[in-house]
Order: sequence, then structure tokens, then C-alpha cells
Amino acid sequence: MSTFNQNKFKEGILWCLFFLATFFVGYYHGSSPETQLSYHYIPVKTIDLLTFDAQSLSRGFIDYIEKETHSKINIVQKNNYELYRTELIINKNIAIALVPENFVQPFQKDNRIKNLELLKTEIEKQNHFDFMPQVLDGKIYSLPILWFINVFKNLNPKNTKPKTFEIIGDVQLINIKKFHPKWNFNEKAKIIFRQISELSDQNTSSSDFAEMTLQQAEINQINYQLDPDWSTLKVYSFVIPNNTPDKELSFRFLQMILNDPKAKRLFYNPNYGFTWKSLNGIDFNIFNSPESLRNINLNNFNPSYTSFNEKLWKN
Repeated sequence: MSTFNQNKFKEGILWCLFFLATFFVGYYHGSSPETQLSYHYIPVKTIDLLTFDAQSLSRGFIDYIEKETHSKINIVQKNNYELYRTELIINKNIAIALVPENFVQPFQKDNRIKNLELLKTEIEKQNHFDFMPQVLDGKIYSLPILWFINVFKNLNPKNTKPKTFEIIGDVQLINIKKFHPKWNFNEKAKIIFRQISELSDQNTSSSDFAEMTLQQAEINQINYQLDPDWSTLKVYSFVIPNNTPDKELSFRFLQMILNDPKAKRLFYNPNYGFTWKSLNGIDFNIFNSPESLRNINLNNFNPSYTSFNEKLWKN
């Protein structure tokens, strides 16, 4: 074959490859235009996430959820029942909320949250059986996700009338002095509310009395007490507001928390216990796993984390 014919043959092959490539690219765009165009041309959905402590949600977790759902998440932080309820009523842009499990029943009665029956099978598959959601009127309305037991560090055991108290302030009781009468609160007592993420040996060193999570105390090797009257099992759960601006996005958020290994790893926070049966890639500290609840003497604390005493939470 002459050099001229060889060059023509190679040119013909290249043209064939070019036409095949353009054909398949055109076919792909034509058969699945939504795959190519939706992400780039549909505006980013901006939603609000209501929580008790913005620091409990890592930036990496929020960034990952935003990327996977093509959304922008604004964190709204409130720290008592009345503020939570008000926000659910007036803010029409809350797509998801992380609330104490004992808020679920009054919110359900008030018709503020959606039922999660669509996720019931997935929740039963992924969550430990000790942390199943409450059944209200035959349906479930929450996804329990975090838990802890509040323990107490008495920095000055000889001080029977402490003047300075460091209290977990993630979700504040309105009538805290009624809730903790044996702590000798008085008019001069200084009560410092701290987020769980702020509590540590260093932060509480100047106080007479401090409260923290069992998980924090164990991880930081801090001596603590389980108080038979005031140590309680506390559980936080995700719920979907009835007026969510995007129902599909809200449910996808919860599905990622249940089934996406990377989302779970990014959500993990050692200051809390978790409700998943397992978490690939992370070895739970003994007091972070749901099984650890079985290793604690249940007589040492109040497990009624679903009860709602209206007098303590409302003015």
C-alpha cells in the first residue's frame, strides 16, 4: 500500500472514531438530559436545619449533604421548647429538625411534624432496637440518632452550697430551679449554660459544680457521678416539619443518615452515643455504641426520655 493510501486509510479510521464518539455523546445527552442538565441549571435549594447546637453538626457533614442534594443548608439554633415550637410555626423554610425525643409527642399532637412511615423499615434495619421511635397514633414521627446520659463532676466535694454551676445548655429547661432543687440553687447562684461541645476539664475548672455527658467524661477520663435523681437518658431525633419547603429533600436527608456510610462517618461526634447498630470505618468507643446502655445499671438513672413535663419546659 502506498504512503498516500495509508494516510487516507488512517484519516478514514479517525473520522469514523470521531463520528462514533459524537454519536454516543449526543445519544447520552438526548436519552438522559435530566442527568446532564438538572444539576447545572436547576437553582440550588436553600433550606434551614433547626438544631439545639450548631457545633454538633460538623462542617464536613453539612458540606457533604449540600453536595449530594444540590442544596444550601442554613443552621438555625434554638435552645428551649417554646423557641423550637415557635420556629416550626413561623419559619416555612425548615426542611429538617434535630429535637429532643420528648418534644416529639407534643409536636405530633400539635400537628407540627410529618409521620415517617415511609422510612419505618429502614429505621428498623439500621437502628438498634433500644432506640426505636415512639409510636404515636399508630405511626412513627422521629428518627432517634443521638443519645447521652448526663453525669456530674463535683469539683469541690466539701462545698455543700456551690455558687457556680456549669449546666448543659443545649436545650434549656425554663424552670430549671424546680428541676434541680437538691443543687441548692439560690438567688445568688451563678448558672452558666454551655453547649456540650464546650464542656471540658479546662472550661469547668473554676466552677463548684459541672454537668457533662457520660461520653465526654469517659473519653476525657474525668471523674464523675451518676446521680440517682438527676442523671437521665437523653435522646435527640430528626423530624420533618409539616411545612417543609421540600418534602423529597427532607426524606432524602434522613435516608442518607440511615444508609450512606460517608454521611454517617461525617455525622459521628464522640461527645454523644449513637443509635445505629454499626458504623463501618469507625470503632465506637464503648460508651458511644448503643449496646453500652445495657452495661450501665439502669437503676442509676431515669430512662424516661420520651416524657414531656409541660411545667418544666413552658412558662
